[in-house]
Amino acid sequence: MIGPMLSAVALLVGAAYEGPSPPDASYDAKREGVGRNAEAQVRLALWCESKGLERERIKHLAIAVLTDPSNAMARGLMGLVEYRGKWTKPEAVAQSLQIDVAHADLLAEYNGRRVKTPVAVAAQYKLALWCEEKGLADEARAHLATVVRLDPTHAEAWKGLGYKKVGNRWTTEAQADLAKAEHDAQQKADKLWKPRLEKLRDALVSKTKRDEAQRSAAEITDPRAVPSIWKVFVEKGDQHQLAAVQLLGQIDAIEASRGLAKLALLATSPDVRRRATETLRRRDPREYADMLITRLQDKIRYEVKPVGGPGSPGELYVEGRDANLRRYYSPPKPYVPSFAGDTM
Repeated sequence: MIGPMLSAVALLVGAAYEGPSPPDASYDAKREGVGRNAEAQVRLALWCESKGLERERIKHLAIAVLTDPSNAMARGLMGLVEYRGKWTKPEAVAQSLQIDVAHADLLAEYNGRRVKTPVAVAAQYKLALWCEEKGLADEARAHLATVVRLDPTHAEAWKGLGYKKVGNRWTTEAQADLAKAEHDAQQKADKLWKPRLEKLRDALVSKTKRDEAQRSAAEITDPRAVPSIWKVFVEKGDQHQLAAVQLLGQIDAIEASRGLAKLALLATSPDVRRRATETLRRRDPREYADMLITRLQDKIRYEVKPVGGPGSPGELYVEGRDANLRRYYSPPKPYVPSFAGDTM
């Protein structure tokens, strides 16, 4: 397969050049005695050049390059030079060098401006506009990102980053489309799951339908059912929250884990909190740990000594993490009005 393909490519390359027809006897004899390796093809190309056979010279150089793409002699005889790991024409290299020099000068100017630019909204936005004007797209995005970090309400910077405002949030077109599709899919799922779960909830407390309802409940694993489970089983009272723990526990989704974490923290029933906690132990903590961490609070230790009257000030003592706080409160002096003729 390789041999015929190389010959075909070489013939196509050679067909682009016109030259005198070679003496059949001498050229054919040379060609018949040359192997397919690159060095032999280069030697034959040099022989063709000495005979003025330009078309045949190019053809055999092409065969040499196809056989050994790293053959520098064949590439050089074809008028190519290596630049940045690629073989190209000298004039293309000269053009690239000019572009590289101009780009280096531009980067040097940018670095000078960046060092002098303060980390302030107006200054960073001005530098971002300059970068856009000069074609420094990555640098422009970096400074626009700094602007929105300093001022999340900067509309022009958000637009420059490719965001648009949807409601109270800035988002990209793709993110907005994805969010809308997710919202629509969840609304559709809510319409499906809410009535089904309401029937299931009623059946679970029915003596005649309980067994069948429990079998049906064990088959629920759709993550999109989580919002409806919360509304139907959790928000309707403590008597249904144990069923909610079971349903959330058999759904493999972050939303289900976070729902269990809420029940473990906030449920009024100790049994519900215990069951939710036990279920969470079998799940990935990364799905809910942040919720628990934000609710960790140290108890504030303090002592209060009430005011005892004149000469006996009150005291507030608070233990702090880095330092303790002590405040004293003295009662105001009693005011006794005096009138003419009064004796103290």
